[in-house]
Amino acid sequence: MTVSDTPKVRLGRISFINVDPIYYGFEHQNISEDVQITSAPPSELNRMLASDMLDISSVSSAAYGIHHRKWLLLPGVSIACNGNVMSVLLVSRTPLESLHGKRVQATDESATAVRLMRLMFAHRNITPILETRKIHAPSQVAPDAAAALIIGDAALRHDWSSEFEYVWDLGDLWARHANLPFVFAVWAVREEFAVEHPRRVKKIIELIQSSKQMGLSNLDSIIASAAARLGIDPGITRRYFNNFCFDFNDSERSGLEAYFNDLSTTGIFSEEVSTRFFDSY
Repeated sequence: MTVSDTPKVRLGRISFINVDPIYYGFEHQNISEDVQITSAPPSELNRMLASDMLDISSVSSAAYGIHHRKWLLLPGVSIACNGNVMSVLLVSRTPLESLHGKRVQATDESATAVRLMRLMFAHRNITPILETRKIHAPSQVAPDAAAALIIGDAALRHDWSSEFEYVWDLGDLWARHANLPFVFAVWAVREEFAVEHPRRVKKIIELIQSSKQMGLSNLDSIIASAAARLGIDPGITRRYFNNFCFDFNDSERSGLEAYFNDLSTTGIFSEEVSTRFFDSY
């Protein structure tokens, strides 16, 4: 098989603006012709990587935890925050402690945010009645639901505090609980693909880092474009991007491992999760 006949690496991209800096080089500088990018919500990318429909992808951190025996983490890249994140919100018509036994609707687009919400409930001995549905606007929250979990661009696009008396940022709740960063998304590769194509995986890691650096060097342009796309004030978009760390250092790894440990301790995960990184094969 010649180089031109080699199938492209199937790379997943979360379809939210928070990954725009990571993919800037791929989308604006054409840094590789050997990559086929699929953009979708986190839950869809999680499913596609698990179904061998993608080779490498940004995925929900919780999805890595579920598939940790078959996936490897890519080093040096994540979507993490240390405090407010602005795009993972629990909105409610009643105080937090009053949600025990009440209906709480959760977006179906992220495995990580839903489990983080469940953790925050578990630590307060709150057991709501959870329902899953698409929520992209306040009107999509059922009138008789007490609360709802909103994530991604929808959380930024609307003024949820004008519709709900209580709004909690789950990034802030985690920071108060663990005093560690929270990692919402990671990049993972199917171990089977990594074993068969280690050089291609190494190349993708290099391309992602190069693309990320291009993005961080063009953040003003990314902010303006994202604000226009969502129809929101560029100042809000800038504050949003300033909340994020796009690296994956020791502090982010500690935060991710604390999250996984919490999930197993509370029984939300049925087993402990080991964080395994792609190194070399």
